[in-house]
Amino acid sequence: METQLPNNVVGLASMFSVIILGIFALISLLDKSLNNRRKMISDADKELITTLQEQVKTLKEKAEGAETRSLNTQMDFEKLKTENQTLREILQGRDATTLEFQKAGMDAIKRAEASYALIEKTFTLVSSHTASIEKLYKAIEKHLATMETNSKGGEKHG
Repeated sequence: METQLPNNVVGLASMFSVIILGIFALISLLDKSLNNRRKMISDADKELITTLQEQVKTLKEKAEGAETRSLNTQMDFEKLKTENQTLREILQGRDATTLEFQKAGMDAIKRAEASYALIEKTFTLVSSHTASIEKLYKAIEKHLATMETNSKGGEKHG
């Protein structure tokens, strides 16, 4: 005795089999699509990571260059600041050499003033002596003239 399945059950089983096969086919297609999408996303992520790594490398190089330039600029600034301070001291007459020169100049001026005072006193004394010598000369001349007149007149000096 063979049992026969009703046509409905066979039809339903066939239909159910087709639906299950369709679902598996759909899942397989979806899985392929998802795998392709994942691969594309993964490739895009890898490309983005590579691009970002290159940008980071470039930015690091720029930062190192900027740091070097900053240090050089800072050193130049310190050098210029020192030179400026030195030049200000020189121009304002506050450096050691200028102060020493000014002191020597003031000492020379004081000595010159003292010398000038001595020269004026000497000149006054020389003028006084010259006047005295002129008076003495005139007195001697007058005396000689008187003596000469007396000797011509017959008087003898004894």
